[in-house]
Amino acid sequence: MASKDFIKKHRFASVLILIVVVGLFAAYMVYSREDAPKYLDQPIERGSIRAEVGATGTLTAITTTQVGTQVSGTISKWYADFNNHVKAHQLLAEIEPSLFQAAYEQASANLKTSQADVANQRAALVNMQANLVKAQVGVRDARIKLDRSKGLVKDGILSQQDLDTAQVNFDAAVATQKSAEAQIDSQQAQVNSSVARVAQAKASLDTARVNLDHTKIYAPMDGVIVNRAIDVGQTVAASFQTPTLFTIANDLTKMQVFANIDEADVGSIHEGSPAMFNVDAYPGETFRGRISQIRLNPTTISNVVTYTAVIQVENPELKLMPGMTANVTILVAQRENVLKIPNAAIRFIPPQSEEEKKASAGVAKTPKGDAQAKGAGQPGGAGGFSKGGSRPQGQGPRAGGASRNQGEQKVWLWDAKSNKLRPITVKLGITDGIYTELVEGQLQEGDRVVVGQQMTTTVRNGQQRPPGMAGGARGGFH
Repeated sequence: MASKDFIKKHRFASVLILIVVVGLFAAYMVYSREDAPKYLDQPIERGSIRAEVGATGTLTAITTTQVGTQVSGTISKWYADFNNHVKAHQLLAEIEPSLFQAAYEQASANLKTSQADVANQRAALVNMQANLVKAQVGVRDARIKLDRSKGLVKDGILSQQDLDTAQVNFDAAVATQKSAEAQIDSQQAQVNSSVARVAQAKASLDTARVNLDHTKIYAPMDGVIVNRAIDVGQTVAASFQTPTLFTIANDLTKMQVFANIDEADVGSIHEGSPAMFNVDAYPGETFRGRISQIRLNPTTISNVVTYTAVIQVENPELKLMPGMTANVTILVAQRENVLKIPNAAIRFIPPQSEEEKKASAGVAKTPKGDAQAKGAGQPGGAGGFSKGGSRPQGQGPRAGGASRNQGEQKVWLWDAKSNKLRPITVKLGITDGIYTELVEGQLQEGDRVVVGQQMTTTVRNGQQRPPGMAGGARGGFH
């Protein structure tokens, strides 16, 4: 019995020792292992790259005219409706003309009255001119009699009293002549005034005629009615501004897009640049055009500065309509049959080793200028800027895909022999936001560049780090 108890106790102790050994071994393996990073990579490909600028815009007709009225009144008739094709000088609508007709007739009557007054004034002037001639004859007769009386007085035939009478008669004749001349001047002034009133009456008549004519609204050009803003019985008032009655688009087979270009992209485009766009009405169809103008007038909304680019578009099938929203893509640059590097490889920065971390800590203790000199331009260094430009390492191309010359940068390859990452300096060209053109560098088609890092779960000093991936790109593992 004692022997069986001893055997049971021995087995229990063996099992307990085995469990402790296995647990200690597992703990040792967990706490003693190093991080085992796995790197993601992607191949260098050959193909085409298109650098593009994205924008939104609005479709409009090239020539759009708002037809208004210069007179106020009530719409009595309209002859053109939405989508109607109209010709230049075609009657579109009428304003009730009775008031304007009455004003015209009154102005016409005033003109006739003024013309009659001019005729009367001129007749009176002719009569006064005849009186002046008569007065001039009387002056000559009085002068003759005065001269004769002076001779007869010298001969003693007439008395001095007769001479005085002749003198008085002469002075009276002269006064009568001067009065006639003054009356003629006054009458001439009245004639001139009457003539001016005739001219004023004519102007009033012309104004009344124009107002009467403007009660009929005509099309100023050939086109299509895209808007009718009136109806019969509606009153329009043209007191301070001209109300819009119709909107006419001249030719809808030729359209234009007003695209809002961000200030950061406006330097990349120019007149003549090809553009394509789509509209929600035709999601599977792409329309094409070219930039005809880049307007210098900026627009600022919420601190965002944009410039308007005008894109000319052919619309032979009349699919595009004014007011549609266009999602525009403008081609900035294009490369064919070039090597392409994934942008994730350009953004990738390898982790620092313990020696690099210590070296970085030592650099941080040096004077500020030395630290910047040693860290600038290096992956993970102070500032983190690339050699070829001012874009920080790890920052991808700006959204929108505009052409950017990346200059010289570093990408990384996994060296299986040394079990380390190997840097390769490359010179980059344009980018489409996903791939960047390889201009120079010791890389060939098919070479796999590192685009990210897969970290395993590690438990150390009581701290757990969840698995993560640096770079965020898809690819193979090493």
